[in-house]
Amino acid sequence: MSTQPPSEAALKANQLAAQHGIDLSKLPKIVDMSADSITDNVHAINSNCTDERTKFIFKSLIDHLHAFVRETSITSSLQVGNPIPDTNRENVRSLKPEFILLSDALGVSTLVDTINNAKPPGATEATVLGPFYTEDAHDVLIGDSIASEGKGDYMFVEGRVLDTEGNPIAGAIIDTWETDSNGLYDTQYSNREKPDCRGRLTSAKDGSYSFRAVVPVPYPIPSDGTVGNLLSRLGRHVFRPAHLHMMIEAPGFEKLTTALYFEGDPYLTSDAVFGVRTSLIVNPELVTDVAKTKARGFAEGKPHVYLKQDFILATPEEGAAARKAVAQPIHLQDMPEWNWEIEHADRRREARADAALHGATPFQVDRRVLKDVVRENKGIDVGRIEFLSAGTFHKAYLITLSDHFQLVAGVARRYMPRLKTESEVATMHYLRENTTIPVPTVYHYDSNPYNRLGGEYILMSKAPGVSLATIFHSLCYNDLVKLLENLAAMILPLFAHRFTDIGSLYFGPDPYGPLSSSAPTPRAVQHPYSAFPFSPTLSMSHLVTANLNTAKPLSRKFHVGPIISWPFFGTNRGELTHPTELNRGPWPSSSAYFASCAQREIDSVIRENEGKSAPHRLHLDPDQIQSSRHHRMKAVPGDESDESDEWDLAESEEEWEGPGDAMYRDYRRMQRTTFLVAHLSEREVQVRSEMARWMNMMDRLVKATLDDAPETFGLDCHDLSLENIFVDPEDPSKITCIIDWESTTTRPLWQCAHLPAFVQTSPFIGRLFREAIIKVGKAAESSASTPTRRGKDIDIGALAREWLFYESAGQRLRMAHRFVEWDGWEEGLIDNILGPEENEDDWFKDIEGMVMRTGLNSPPAPGNPPNVLGSSVSRKTKLPFAKEKEKEQMLNTTGDYCGGRGGELGRRLEAWLTINGIDEGHSIAQSWERDHELLKHQQVLVE
Repeated sequence: MSTQPPSEAALKANQLAAQHGIDLSKLPKIVDMSADSITDNVHAINSNCTDERTKFIFKSLIDHLHAFVRETSITSSLQVGNPIPDTNRENVRSLKPEFILLSDALGVSTLVDTINNAKPPGATEATVLGPFYTEDAHDVLIGDSIASEGKGDYMFVEGRVLDTEGNPIAGAIIDTWETDSNGLYDTQYSNREKPDCRGRLTSAKDGSYSFRAVVPVPYPIPSDGTVGNLLSRLGRHVFRPAHLHMMIEAPGFEKLTTALYFEGDPYLTSDAVFGVRTSLIVNPELVTDVAKTKARGFAEGKPHVYLKQDFILATPEEGAAARKAVAQPIHLQDMPEWNWEIEHADRRREARADAALHGATPFQVDRRVLKDVVRENKGIDVGRIEFLSAGTFHKAYLITLSDHFQLVAGVARRYMPRLKTESEVATMHYLRENTTIPVPTVYHYDSNPYNRLGGEYILMSKAPGVSLATIFHSLCYNDLVKLLENLAAMILPLFAHRFTDIGSLYFGPDPYGPLSSSAPTPRAVQHPYSAFPFSPTLSMSHLVTANLNTAKPLSRKFHVGPIISWPFFGTNRGELTHPTELNRGPWPSSSAYFASCAQREIDSVIRENEGKSAPHRLHLDPDQIQSSRHHRMKAVPGDESDESDEWDLAESEEEWEGPGDAMYRDYRRMQRTTFLVAHLSEREVQVRSEMARWMNMMDRLVKATLDDAPETFGLDCHDLSLENIFVDPEDPSKITCIIDWESTTTRPLWQCAHLPAFVQTSPFIGRLFREAIIKVGKAAESSASTPTRRGKDIDIGALAREWLFYESAGQRLRMAHRFVEWDGWEEGLIDNILGPEENEDDWFKDIEGMVMRTGLNSPPAPGNPPNVLGSSVSRKTKLPFAKEKEKEQMLNTTGDYCGGRGGELGRRLEAWLTINGIDEGHSIAQSWERDHELLKHQQVLVE
């Protein structure tokens, strides 16, 4: 509706229509748009044509065109235009917008949408998307505004997102967009700087949503071309009624694309593109109450329009049943077919994702070849290829076959030829065969980076369930605790797996191990893990290019080989030969691994000095980088290059988008002095000195913390992020799959026992996870052992104690190890990680008290571990630099500590309310004070 009186709005509409020679009062009134009525509605609108011959021709055209759509069950109105000969590309390209507009004006777009987006009874109907949807809408919180000030009359929209049974849908993503008071979308302004009158928000736990907007107004479709002339000849206007677009997505439900139309709009019953549905007409009210206006966030004293509307989503099963009822029985209505319009739109989305990875090497995947590869291996045509993500190591695509079966294709970048794919596939098979961790099934893979696709690839099953990232911040406390307990129950048995070396997993026996009598004679001219030419040892595996789902389910041999880790492959280090130019392991001890890390950085500086490799990209912030000594050097007597003020010149944003003039100054100074002999020598001396200092620190920490315990290695799950964990949408505490196992390595136990990645930013959730470890261990105390997938019994209680010890004792080791987790040494890095050398002894103060979180002064002895799961033992002293307790109390450090339900404060408050509740007759504050006094006298195990 408009804030204008209806008579004024109708008068304005009649005046606009009259400019095109149209009398709105003489147009037929149509509203009901369905697959059955759309053809009659188009005929009714066209009946206003005064030329009988034109009316007859278009009646016959509409009948045949709509019958063609129904008979062929096309999924896009553009498919009608595919047979047009592409003899003149420029002419065809110029005709495409007019063709889409013609499809809209003749009711074809609405008919196609009605057939392909049919909804079950009770669900919100879909309508046409329109040409003004964009993916750059800004995220807004519930109750915030999607429009900037001055864009139109105020409007407040709220409601709920529900399923067909009336249950609320939490975490639904709601995209909304509209015109401003000028009848224009933001994309129609040539000076558009950012999204406006559009936004994206998420429904709350109870399915509710709300946002501030402006009242949309009617607007004309383009009328300066062939279609505009046609509508004028048919006696039709070119206006669309005012409407508010909504696109809603939620896990486990079909995406809904719809719009809300306003009662009383003069164009409501004669929409130029037939997009109105009776069920989508709303009747908002005008609110003049100042208190309500202020409460909803609008300027004081100004009225606003209030609109309340619930949206009902259908499940895929419900939607499929509805489409089947609408579709012609002789056609396979829901069979996916290759659609170039969708394909090109998805490629543009992939290009935008590539552009967001600043500094990354361009990485293009030929989708035509990928389509052929999938078809050859699965024996069925591909209906759709959808870009999922682009990461440091690979790109991922969702492949939908013509029978609706879906799988995921991961195509690797050429950072680490062959080794990455071989190790990732072997790791997933190891986990599938030896643990209960749910991982994707590998159907096929090719580890040759020079295959016809142009990159190593893996075809694997689609992860069931939904990504934890989509629902994590809306999890209730009880579901969060159950989720962490289920994750702990998976991690602890894996912690029992022991390996003899540091590295990554591969198929087959150790190529350096003792040979059996049946083993082939090794070749002396080639290293087993060299990438160029490819490894004969790895190619002996019958699984290199096999369909893995058809392989016999026999126990395979695995061994630890070269490590797949970014510091050993980043900044073009993947091109270095192993082990002569860069030793990637495996290493039998931590000290050998430390030595290789140190030598790696020393050799890297030497290669940079010799001009054999480019300097790596800086990672430290400008204020953390030490002003290098070479910045104050003189190349020759009288050299004044260091005093240049070039860096201080004013630059436009287009010329410089970097972190600031300090970085620019340092960069230019480095370039001017790169080849100074004095500087090169000093860099080498400095890196050797800092690496020696770090190795000494690590050796001392290992000895002081672990007390010369026998060294063994485990499998480090380093990337348990929200995006990589999938859960059941019906029961979000149930983990259905864990993906992305690339760069999974075997590490010392102090490196394996750590909080999952998604837990590390929240001290409170970190405490809950440790409690989950304790609970799982205590539950196992009543049973003697827990069987693994291979039938071996393990003592979960002992593993819990061991994990708690290494998680606590290894904290300083993990912090110090960060010094070599970069892809290049930087001046200032060691002081940033380890601190000044004169304060190095602080790392060893109270070293015994640091590990007392578990009540152990040394690693648990196998067979007789102390019982710390059933008692409360607090840590004797706190780390001088971690201060986890202070972080939890202050709640003002970086991160989402106080932001909403998913924030730190919200999590703690919900946990307290869930566990304690509120006693009758006591306020929340009184109950809180009572429990706080009780907690003062308790020792908390995981503080």
